[in-house]
Amino acid sequence: MIRTIRVASVAFLLFGATSGLFGKDFFDPTRNPMKDLKAAEARATAEHKNILVDVGCDSLWGSLRIETAFKNGNDLTTELKKSYIMVRVCVCPETDEARYKEFFAKYPQSTASPDLFVLASDGTFLGKLDDLGTGLEKWFSGSNQAAILTFLKKWAPKPKSSTTK
Repeated sequence: MIRTIRVASVAFLLFGATSGLFGKDFFDPTRNPMKDLKAAEARATAEHKNILVDVGCDSLWGSLRIETAFKNGNDLTTELKKSYIMVRVCVCPETDEARYKEFFAKYPQSTASPDLFVLASDGTFLGKLDDLGTGLEKWFSGSNQAAILTFLKKWAPKPKSSTTK
């Protein structure tokens, strides 16, 4: 009986409720991604930034690895804050599919979770992480921080040109 409880506890920690490990839920299944996108477009336009769409679920280890990579105060965090407004789209099993179907009707189908793609401040699709030819698992391994940074810099908005008269 004790062995069964131990096995169940380990399985729960490894495969379920992983968001609790970080003390924060990143992907909220009650949010409306279309409303979030509209708010992000307004903010991105005002701040001269692009929009980074993060598709995922708190119960997926890959999604948590991405969030951790973005939150750990390194060059990724700096670039993200400087160039992007993030919109998280929850595709967890408990999410009502209608919440995100309308959102994905405007953009190329998200083929994986986690998934990342970039939009201009007006919502125009610019590119996906896989456009560089590798899967997310490789990009978000701890040893590939430079490649992630390259991706973010590739899609960062161009500096405003200042014209003087």
